[in-house]
Amino acid sequence: MSDKNPYQSKPWLLGLIWGWSLFAILNFIDYWNGELIADRLPTQFLIWTAGGLFVGYSRAWLMNWIEKKEMEKNVK
Repeated sequence: MSDKNPYQSKPWLLGLIWGWSLFAILNFIDYWNGELIADRLPTQFLIWTAGGLFVGYSRAWLMNWIEKKEMEKNVK
């Protein structure tokens, strides 16, 4: 088993996958219900992209912080 944290490898990619998949799922639901507004798609795409990047980097930071705390706990 590798010691490398999987959240640290490419946090931006994991975040973008998360953001874009939620964008697609939620817009598909709106389309299915007949509530999709095409004028808002570019704005929603940018918001989900920024949110995905935020989530990816925050998750990587949080996992790194937890890993450091566990290492300090094991050292003591």
